[in-house]
Amino acid sequence: MRPARILVGQIGQAHGLKGEVKLASFTEEPSDIACYGTLETEDGRRLKFESSRPQKGGLIARFEGIEDRSKAERLRGLKLYVGRERLPPLETNSYYHADLIGLEARARGGVVLGVVSGIVNFGAGDILELRLPPPAETLLVPFTGAKVDLAAGVIEVELPEGFLEEG
Repeated sequence: MRPARILVGQIGQAHGLKGEVKLASFTEEPSDIACYGTLETEDGRRLKFESSRPQKGGLIARFEGIEDRSKAERLRGLKLYVGRERLPPLETNSYYHADLIGLEARARGGVVLGVVSGIVNFGAGDILELRLPPPAETLLVPFTGAKVDLAAGVIEVELPEGFLEEG
């Protein structure tokens, strides 16, 4: 089942004395998060952008009704969401991370590897983090070449030669 809301950012520490916060944006272009205007927190609160500006590693943002540092400090750690219906349409074979998390990951040939628990990118392309059955914990596999079937809840990954071999 596809989530109704998509995580687009997270508030960091307070910045200055006038209610600004550091903001990590998860949108493709970091400044685009402000285009949504009003964002929703996990508990349903709504925060409306008053202003934002780029800063190394993210944005500095101010939300309506947050006028001082103490109010800004209480926002720290809040995850910010937007309704799926407000997001731009995706190109073919493009996915929101939220749609991939929870899919069963299989190697070519149908061997079940685990469940997608996250997506990371260290600069060379997206990597799927898989939660494995005990006693193993996690496995990182390349997303490149993967075949996604959202309806079936499965992602088939293409592993490099010898990837699962021991030793």
